Amino acid sequence: SSPGDGTDTNSSHTTTTTAISGDKIPEDLDLQLFSLDQKLYDSSDGIDFGRNHHIINNYHKNTEEYDRSLPLIARQIAVNEMNDSEVNILKELYEATVVLRHPSLDTVKEITDFEELKTATTSKFEYEIRNLIKMCKQLNAFHGICEEDKISLLKYRCFEVIFLRTITIFDFQSNDFKMFADESTSIVFKIDLIKHTKRGLYSELNEYLRFIGPEWDSDPIILETLMVISLFNPNCPNLIHREVVKFQQQLYMRLLHRYLRHRYRTESDKKYMKLMNTITFANTLGHKQRGNVTDRGLDHNIMSSANIFYKSPLNGFKTRCVQLDGHEKSVHQLSQRISLLEAIPEKDFKLYANDKPLSASDVLRDGSVVWLSMGGLRGGKGGFGSMLRAIGAQIEKTTNREACRDLTGRRLRDINEEKRIKEWIKKEALRKKEMDE
Repeated sequence: SSPGDGTDTNSSHTTTTTAISGDKIPEDLDLQLFSLDQKLYDSSDGIDFGRNHHIINNYHKNTEEYDRSLPLIARQIAVNEMNDSEVNILKELYEATVVLRHPSLDTVKEITDFEELKTATTSKFEYEIRNLIKMCKQLNAFHGICEEDKISLLKYRCFEVIFLRTITIFDFQSNDFKMFADESTSIVFKIDLIKHTKRGLYSELNEYLRFIGPEWDSDPIILETLMVISLFNPNCPNLIHREVVKFQQQLYMRLLHRYLRHRYRTESDKKYMKLMNTITFANTLGHKQRGNVTDRGLDHNIMSSANIFYKSPLNGFKTRCVQLDGHEKSVHQLSQRISLLEAIPEKDFKLYANDKPLSASDVLRDGSVVWLSMGGLRGGKGGFGSMLRAIGAQIEKTTNREACRDLTGRRLRDINEEKRIKEWIKKEALRKKEMDE
């Protein structure tokens, strides 16, 4: 277990949280079954522990300044000659992540027991994942991705994004985390309490915090851009359109580089490389946390079941989730469950995936997205077809083909007209001669 993330701070602490839920992405999203399909790179760099003590106060100060007026972002960037499109993307990102920030609370509960911490952070992770869904739904870049890839990115990249934000709730002076628990309470615990977790999560998290501390300069724009770069990972498992995800990631990487170039000038390239290394830390932390989740048995039931998402015209094409049990998750199982949920006979609808009809024996994988199509209108003997064929025989056939196109795409009437004009021009001299005579 480890902390979620929160935002606002007082003089010595920061509290961050999120408040998100989705329409198309279901609220009962499978939170426990995770895997990692990417290389993890080790990174070592000098860590200046002495520079970190001011981070929380600076972050709180910067966030308050941005909250007063969004035009501050545009003004800060415009001075450095970033174009309007880049400014608008950063403003959109900032507005989407506003839901991740909550005011600091006076009521604080200190946790000193590791078992109590596990319970608190498990609930926190689930809450933050739902918040992340709502944040993503406010990004145009996320809307440009198919439903299957949206689910894969949220499912396999949520831990990485959450760990990136832990810097906003860590106090270097008191060496503890302060995170939002509910509307009236924050919880505080020492980072040393995480030493009890497996897979060396404590040492990796501690190294990440010391590494990113002096690099991000308490700048919300830097942190939020790193979040979406980590989210749009083309190496995420089960992606259908990796090139689309890769394009979005490169767009935000270029945006971050541009922002750093105009803010740090000659130091921008070095700063950019160090900040990109923080994503490597996040990948490692996410991988370790998934292993710890599995060890705790939180996904015991998920291993023998699969979450299948379907869209139906009966509920306005909103996404709903069905959990199928058993060794093989067949379309027949799904049809039976949908029939019960929607109160319609199985024979009255068909299921499609990737624009192809599914047969009852097809096996579905976890995270599949299918579409429900209602049967056509019931008809009689089909008299309309007979009438149409009878009328067709009476229609006068035409020999006018000038509306057709040739192999280059040009209308035949345009080509014929061009030929007539050329013929007329060729005979111009002959006409003049006849007129002179």
